[in-house]
Amino acid sequence: MSKGTGILFQIAAIPLALAALGTDGFALFMIYTGLTTWVGLCATGVAPSLTARVAGGIDAKTTAQYYINAVFFISAVILCIGLPLFTAALAVIDSMADSVRYGELLTVYLFVALLIVSSVVDSVNAGRNQLHVTNLFFSLGSLLNLALMFIATDLLENKSPFFVFIMSQTGLVIARILNSAYLLSKLECDRSSLRIDKNMVKELRSNFGSFFFIQLSVAVSQQAIVLFTYGQSKELSAALSVIYRIYALIGSLLTMVSQPLWPMIIRARTAGNSLVLRLWYQRLIAYNLFASLVFGIAIYLFREGLNQYWLKGQLVLADLEYAAFLANYLLIALGQVNITFLMGYEKFSLIAAMLSIEALILVVLLGLYSSLSELSVTGIMTVSATAFLLTSCWIGFMHVRQQLRSAH
Repeated sequence: MSKGTGILFQIAAIPLALAALGTDGFALFMIYTGLTTWVGLCATGVAPSLTARVAGGIDAKTTAQYYINAVFFISAVILCIGLPLFTAALAVIDSMADSVRYGELLTVYLFVALLIVSSVVDSVNAGRNQLHVTNLFFSLGSLLNLALMFIATDLLENKSPFFVFIMSQTGLVIARILNSAYLLSKLECDRSSLRIDKNMVKELRSNFGSFFFIQLSVAVSQQAIVLFTYGQSKELSAALSVIYRIYALIGSLLTMVSQPLWPMIIRARTAGNSLVLRLWYQRLIAYNLFASLVFGIAIYLFREGLNQYWLKGQLVLADLEYAAFLANYLLIALGQVNITFLMGYEKFSLIAAMLSIEALILVVLLGLYSSLSELSVTGIMTVSATAFLLTSCWIGFMHVRQQLRSAH
């Protein structure tokens, strides 16, 4: 139900935004949406660290203290480090998009910050084996997002990218706040929960570096490309935004399994269940390939209808472009299996190094490509596939195989 409502919102958001804002406005709307990835850099290391600690079987009182500490930590980083850096970058962003106002961007930043801080509850639920609770609240948030976005695009006269974005995410913020209130009602909270746990903060700080580069590489591989192309071609930027939204749709089917799996890998590894780990690895590869192929083939077969009805004829992706980005996603799906297992083995620094190399290869190849010919969807997908193949797929596979062999 959670993935179904999430996919419903993702599918409906594209035509609603395109019809209301046009290609240029839609590209700016997607840049606002992509800001979630950049602000998320401030929360790096918190989600996996908190999930791993809670999964270790701590009591309700300690869980409450860790949850509150994580909220304080993210809020401090977002306000004291992220906000000054973002303010300094506004001049650069404003030079790329004349229609962007400083006040709007700051408001979007603070709104996204609230979205990121409220997501801490999802990490606690994952560690407590309470993902069904997160999924129920996420379903509520997706339905509220869809309803509010429909009101913003179809019923109200103000159809600016800024207003449509705020309306498109308000439902999820409300749902996460309600989820947080529900979690706190189940935990043992008192004044001691407000105390700073120095060991917890030290762990979050030490993991921040590794996860910063992990999240930064993800931001570079998608959102940085969208920003880079926005200054050259708003239509290309919008097309890439749609492709990455499709990736999110397919990816929701994959994270449905991988998100609860990596805490289970930690437990299986601790218990020495090497046979179980090998079976999970094989089956997760099979599942990711199967889900990606089925969804990808369906998208390719119905590509003409997608161009006409879903993209409202304002963005038209050619057959070769569909084939290129779907083939690219197969590599991403394979790489994600390796990353999931490396997270289960808590090889966070290794993941950071691998994805940083991936981002570096991508930037170098993209720079060479842009200097030699005009940018296109097919070309960018080919560059991305090359970077994924060399790192997440190949390097990741070699390290996972080494870990599985050592567990034998």
